[in-house]
Formats: sequence, C-alpha cells, structure tokens
Amino acid sequence: MRSLALAVGAALVLWSAFPPLGWWPAVVAGPALLFLALRHAKTLVWAVASGLAFGIVFMAVLMGFLVNLGWEAPVGLVVSQAPFYAAMGGAVWIMRANRDWKWVMFATGLWTAMEFTRARVPFGGLEWGAVGYPAGELAALRGAAQWIGTSGWGVLFIAVAAALAVVRHDRRPLFAVGGLAVLVAAAGSFAMRGPTGEALQVAIVQGNSPCPIDHCAGERAEIFQRHLDLTAQLQPGSVDLVLWPESATTFPVGGDSADRELVLAEAARLGAVIVVGGDRPSGSASTFINSNVTISADGRVIGEYRKQHPVPFGEYVPVRSLFGRLGVTDRVPRDMVRGDGPEVVTVDGYRLGGVISFEGAFARYPRSAVAAGAQLLVVASNEASYGLSSASAQFIGMTRMRAAETGVDVLHGAVTGASTLITSGGDVGPRTDLYSEGIVRGEARVRNSAPTLFVRWGDWLAVAAMTAGAIVAMWVAMIAGARRPVRSFATREAG
Repeated sequence: MRSLALAVGAALVLWSAFPPLGWWPAVVAGPALLFLALRHAKTLVWAVASGLAFGIVFMAVLMGFLVNLGWEAPVGLVVSQAPFYAAMGGAVWIMRANRDWKWVMFATGLWTAMEFTRARVPFGGLEWGAVGYPAGELAALRGAAQWIGTSGWGVLFIAVAAALAVVRHDRRPLFAVGGLAVLVAAAGSFAMRGPTGEALQVAIVQGNSPCPIDHCAGERAEIFQRHLDLTAQLQPGSVDLVLWPESATTFPVGGDSADRELVLAEAARLGAVIVVGGDRPSGSASTFINSNVTISADGRVIGEYRKQHPVPFGEYVPVRSLFGRLGVTDRVPRDMVRGDGPEVVTVDGYRLGGVISFEGAFARYPRSAVAAGAQLLVVASNEASYGLSSASAQFIGMTRMRAAETGVDVLHGAVTGASTLITSGGDVGPRTDLYSEGIVRGEARVRNSAPTLFVRWGDWLAVAAMTAGAIVAMWVAMIAGARRPVRSFATREAG
C-alpha cells in the first residue's frame, strides 16, 4: 500500500508542473517519487498497480476538462492511457536489482518509449502530459528545444529523475545527467535568435460564441458575424495577415456563398491575407471537412489545409459500430475526412503553413509543415467546450514549444480564447481572456534561415535514449542468463 500511496502522490506532483500551476521543477520530482515507489514495491503486482494508479490520477486530473465532452471522453482517456504507466511500473520493478547507471539508462529509455508509443496509439495517440512540455516555462530550456525538441527535454528530465531514485547507492549518474542538462540549458540560453526575415503586422481575431458549452441554435451564424464585425474594425493597410480560428465559419471553398463573399471582400478591403478556419460539407451526409482556407490580399481563395488528425469522440468515433450501441454516435453523427499532408501556401513572398487545434499538441504536424517550407505557422483552434479550465493554458504551453522547436513565429487563435502571438523562442505575447471578444495585434517575423536541427532530425535524442535502454535490458538479461547455474547431464540423470 505504501508504494500505491506514493505513486498517487507522485502523480499529483507531476500534475503541478503543468498549467494552471506550472511549477516546472515538479516534472523531475514527480517521476522520481514514482520510480522510488516502483522500486520498493513488494511484488510485481503491486508495482503494476502503482503504475496504473499513477496513470489514472495523473491523466484524470491533468485533463479533467474532458468531462464537458461526455462521460466517454474521460473514461476513454483513462482506459487508453493508464495501461502504459502500468506496464512501465512492472518493467521498472523487474529491473530493481540494478542500482547504478544501467538502471538509469533503462528507466529513461523505458519512459521515453512509453511516451513515444502513447503519442501514436491508440486512435492516433496523445502527447498531452508528455514530461518535456514544462521546459517551456524557462527561456533557456526553450532555446535548446531547437536542437532536441520537447521529447529531448523529456529524456533529460526523466534521466535526472531516475538518477535521483538511485542516488543513495550511486551519485555518479546524477552528476553526469544533471551536468548534461545544465550544459544543454546553458547553450540554449545563448542560442535564442529569432527570425530575421520580413516583419509582418498580424491580427488574430477572437469572436467568441454566444453559447459555447450549450451550443444553441444559430450559434455558428453568430460566431461568423462576430468575427466579421471585429475584422471590419481593422483599417486598410494596417495589417498583412489576419487569422480567424477553427469553426469561425462553414462556407465552402468553391461555389456560391454569401458568407464566403463577405470574407473575400474583407481581404480585398484590408489588402491583407486572411486565414479562415471552419468546417464544410464533404459531399457525404456522414462526413465533413475541417480546414484552414487561405485568402489572398486581393480577395481570392489560394489554398486550403485539411486537418489530418481528428479528435477521437469529438470529430470522429473509432469503431463506430461498437460505440454506436452506447449512444456515443448521437453526439458525433459525422466523421471528419482526414487531410493527406501539410499544405504550405506562398503569399506575398513568404510561405505560410499551419495546423488545426489538436494537431498543435503533437510535434510531428508543425514539424512537417516547416520541413515542407513554411516560414510562419498558424494554429487555429476552438476549445469552446472546455469551460474556464486550464485546457487553453495547457495548449498554449504546447504550441509555444512548437515555436521553439521549429524556430518560427506562431499565430495561435481560438474562438473562445485564449489567443496569442508566440515568438520563435517560445515567448508568449498578450493573451485574450477566455470567453471574450477581442483582437490580438502584433508583429511576426518570417524565418529565412536554415531549418532547426529538430526540424531536420526530429526526435533523435528520444530514439537514442530508447535504443540505449533496450541495449541495457538485453545486456542485463544476458548477464543474468550467463550466471544461471547449469547442471550437467550426469547430474540431471542422477536427479
């Protein structure tokens, strides 16, 4: 029971490293406490139970805002995520006899593999709660993200946590990994140079919703009108780029639409590029398309990015035939049609890329857009259903790391907030309030230098940590096998 209680406490400590508290040192303290609990569990069953309890408490508290989406969202979250921590708990316990650098390497590689896997499965994965994100709280750590990414800071944080768990037996691992983390942070503090390309005057429009959680009749039309009215307050020639967030409109890219023509006219009036987020019919009654539409400064549609990663149970229902029996399909009657890759649009001499909502919580989607040539990114989101929770602050904490990893400025816009402009170094500008109307104005610069190391190499440090952990596990297993006594044939016959 002691290991179980300590694991629950460790989960709460780790949760405190994320918004709304943002106590970033807890990102090391929480896993260190968990490792101690797992190493001192009496049996394998207790170790697995402790890992499971940690996963349930951590994910449930961190993403408690999902209750607004219906009972299946938090239940599905716990069912899909907690087993990862349970499996890790069992593996840590099995290797508990090691008390030196071998165990530190194994535990670091194991945790990294766990996060790497759960960021991809099931249902496309979930990167929320990855331990690298609290690095965004310190400028020096964000500066180094251009080399190692969020996943790389996760490796270093967990390595320090694992070293703390065995420091009573061997202090050398703590000195080694702790010193490495300090050196990487110090280097990052001297490497924070922003883009030196063209400066753009940008505006992020947040129109809000008249009924964001209840979703009343006529809500979408009112949301569109609010964004249009706010945009009309901008003066011609005062901005170069305007962002409307996800779900701001439902007009189609082609064909006749009065709403579409109004937005095209605003782009021409302002002489500015407008990126409009919205969903539209797909041609099938059972599906829809969620996209960012880019409109040129002379009032023409010149590009469309289609969201690639839908939200499970929000924008599609996995195994619809099964969950339909539970009533889930009543709330999500249509499935989103997935896009097939990044879309980079050349506008006024620079290349613009973007992602939509949930995709900003994964490193791979913004990275692919920048790798495809984007020099500036937009993140269009909704978040209307999460109430006055920490969801928006947590999401901005993730997209600020996207900016730091890729080295490009990011326009982060949400229908109900918070909306903000994030520099390439991960500095977050003024934010709008939740459930309010407003415009974020600022200056964004176009990146005209070579891609960052992270854009080119991706999660290279995470892959290295996983490889090292696997090698250690095989080494320990081989040594254990070699030490196992082998009886001779004659002895076996006598027996």
